[in-house]
Amino acid sequence: MTEEAYLEELRTGAQMKFEDLMTLVDENYNYIAASFTNGDFENGVTENQGSAKLFCFAAIHQLTQLEVLHCFGQYYQEVLNDPKGNEHTNIRNFITYGWAGLKFDSPVLTSK
Repeated sequence: MTEEAYLEELRTGAQMKFEDLMTLVDENYNYIAASFTNGDFENGVTENQGSAKLFCFAAIHQLTQLEVLHCFGQYYQEVLNDPKGNEHTNIRNFITYGWAGLKFDSPVLTSK
């Protein structure tokens, strides 16, 4: 799937899958792991790098907060189904803090 096709599906409300975005990112971007902060949650350089890729892809494409959440696909749905749960901290913190809460130590994606 091309980036344009993925973004079109996202913006038309299609059911998104986290794995599809990871494949798209891996095919189109060089990746360098980096630590990042999401609200009050620290992610080390070896932790939650799928979320790091997703957030950076979303920033490159200037996605809205809701579009970002939909990119998490089934994991976002799990959060919605269990609003008081503890799983998927990056999703929960992004719901609370939005873009203002994200801080990366360095960029993780560059176009191939």
